Amino acid sequence: MRRLSVALIGTGLMGRQYAEMIDGGAVPHMKLAAVCCRSDQARRWAGETLDRCVSVYGSAEELYGHPEQYEGVLIVTPHCSHRELAETAFSLGKHVFCDKPTGVSVEEAHRMNQAAEKSGKKFAVMFHQRLYAKNRRIKEILESGELGEIQRISLENTEFYRTRAYHASGSWRSTWGGEGGGVLINQGQHLLDLWQWFFGMPKEVYAQIQFGKYNDFSVDDEVSIAMKYPGQATGSIFLSTGEARREERLEVVGSRAALIVKGDSINVCRYSQDSREYGKHSGYKSREGLTFTEAEEAWPVKKDYQQMLENFAMAVLEGEPLIAQGGEGYRALELANSAYLSAWLGRPVSLPLDRGQYEEELRKRIEEEEGRGVTEMAGDKDRKGELESRGEGEIRRRDWVERGEELTRADSDRGRDSDCGRDSDRDGHGSSEPRTLSSALRPQARVTTLCHLEKDGRYLMLHRVSKKNDENKDKWIGVGGHLEEGESPEDCLVREVREETGLTLTSYRFRGLVTFVSDEWGTEYMCLYTADGWTGELTECREGILEWVDKDKVCQLNIWEGDKIFFRLLEEEKPFFSLKLRYEGEVLREAVVDGEVLEIG
Repeated sequence: MRRLSVALIGTGLMGRQYAEMIDGGAVPHMKLAAVCCRSDQARRWAGETLDRCVSVYGSAEELYGHPEQYEGVLIVTPHCSHRELAETAFSLGKHVFCDKPTGVSVEEAHRMNQAAEKSGKKFAVMFHQRLYAKNRRIKEILESGELGEIQRISLENTEFYRTRAYHASGSWRSTWGGEGGGVLINQGQHLLDLWQWFFGMPKEVYAQIQFGKYNDFSVDDEVSIAMKYPGQATGSIFLSTGEARREERLEVVGSRAALIVKGDSINVCRYSQDSREYGKHSGYKSREGLTFTEAEEAWPVKKDYQQMLENFAMAVLEGEPLIAQGGEGYRALELANSAYLSAWLGRPVSLPLDRGQYEEELRKRIEEEEGRGVTEMAGDKDRKGELESRGEGEIRRRDWVERGEELTRADSDRGRDSDCGRDSDRDGHGSSEPRTLSSALRPQARVTTLCHLEKDGRYLMLHRVSKKNDENKDKWIGVGGHLEEGESPEDCLVREVREETGLTLTSYRFRGLVTFVSDEWGTEYMCLYTADGWTGELTECREGILEWVDKDKVCQLNIWEGDKIFFRLLEEEKPFFSLKLRYEGEVLREAVVDGEVLEIG
C-alpha cells in the first residue's frame, strides 16, 4: 500500500499526538519519516516512542537539508513561525499541512497561499472542527435550504474562560508582537472558520472590542462583532475569555425555520409557512395563523485528527478533495483582522480587507507594546537593543522558529501518562502553547485532570495494559489527561472522559488539587474530580481495560502510593484539599495535605 511520507516540525503537545498517531498506524496512508527535536528530552521521547526508522533532526534547517526523505511537512509550531516554515517547505517542493491559524495576519496567509500555488503542492490547515458531527449536521441543514431565506445569525461563546495565570504562562501569550492578538487570533480561529464555512464572508464588519477588559494587557479579551451580508441578512458574534459562565450558542433565523445550537444540541423550529409571505398576505395581526414544530437532536463531539491527516494523505496520493484547504485559513484570519481594524479605526470595514493597511496598524500596536516593555522575552533583556534596531516583531519570530523548543512545551506525553494525568517528558518543539525561555533551564509544571467516576459504591478504574512505552504499565488509575490549547480544567475533564469511556458527564465535583514533584517527571498540578452523573454507554478504551471496582478494594490494586492518600481523602468527604506528593523514581518520599506533613511508610 502506498503511503505518504511526512516530516513533522513541532514535537510539543499536538505534535507528539500527531506523531504517535501516524507512527502507530492510526493514519493508514501516512508514514512518519522524520521529526524535528531540538532538546535532549524531545530526542529521548522520539527514541523511546517512535519507530527506529524515523529520522530525528535537531532543527528545522537540518530537517530541510534532507528533503529526499519525505514528501510532505506537518507544521505544528507556534503560529508566528508558520509562514516561514511553510514557504521553505513549498520551495523544496513539499506538500504542507499546517496547524491553525495559518499566520497572524492576512498578509502572512496571502504569502503562504502564493507559495503553495507556485509550488503546485497540496496545502491543508487543521480545522478539524469541520468534521464534528454537529457541525456537519448544521451545514447540511443550511445547504438544504429548509430554513428559507437567512435573516439573522448570532453566535455567543464564553467557553474559553481564561485566568491571569493562563495569560502569564508564556511571554509571547496575549501580546500583539508575540501572538498577533488575543481571543480572536487564538481561541476564536476555529469559531471564525466555522462561521465562514457555514455562512460565507460578509461584505462589512463593525467591531467593538474590549482590549484588556479583564486583564492588564493590550490585546482583546472580549469582542462584539456586527456583520452585513449581501441582501439584508445580518450577523453578530460575541466572544469572551473573561466570563465565568459557560455559554456556547448559535442561532440562525430564516424565513421558514430557525436553527438553535446550544452545546451539542441542535434544535430546529419549523414554521407552517414562509414567515415573509405570511407577513405580507396574512389577515392576522400577529403570528396567530402560524404553527410551529420543534425537533431536537444531540450530536456528541469527537475529535477527528486522524481523519484530517488521512484526508491530507489521500489528497496527495489519490487527489481526494481536502476537508480544509490551506487557502481557507485566510478567511478566518480576514474576519479576525477586519474586526481588529474596525475597532482601531472606530468605523465599519469593508471586505476584502486592505492587507497593507492592516499590517501598518498592527505594527503600531506592536511598537506601542514594545515601548511599554510588554513583549521582552524572559531571560532575553540583553537583546533589547537588537529588537529596537532591527524590528522587534521579526526578531522575535525568528527566535521562535530557531528556538521554539526552548520556548514551548504545552504538554508532552505523560511519563506516568499523557492521557490520564501524569507527566515525565518535559520538553518539545513548537507546540501551540509556548512558554518562556526559562523552560530551557528547568522542568515545566503541567496542568492535568483526573476523574474517578463513582456508582453503587464503586469507582471506574482503568487498567493500563495497552499503550506502548507506558510508565503506567499495569497500573490502575482514573480517567483524565493534559489540557489542550484553549481548555479549562472542566473542558479537559469532560473531553477526556468522553474520549476514554464514551460517557458524557452531567454531574461532577472538583475535589482537590494534587501537586506531583518528581526527580524524573518535574512538577505537575493535577485537578482531581469525582463524577456521579453521565449519559451514554461505556465503550472500550484504547489505553487499557475499564472496570468497575468496589471502593474498599481499590487500594488492593496495583496503584501509585500517593493515589491511596487521595482516595482516603475522597472517602473522608473533605470539601476540598491540596495534596503535595514528592516522588523519587516510583518511591513516594513525602506527602503534605493542606500544609500538614503526613507520615508515610
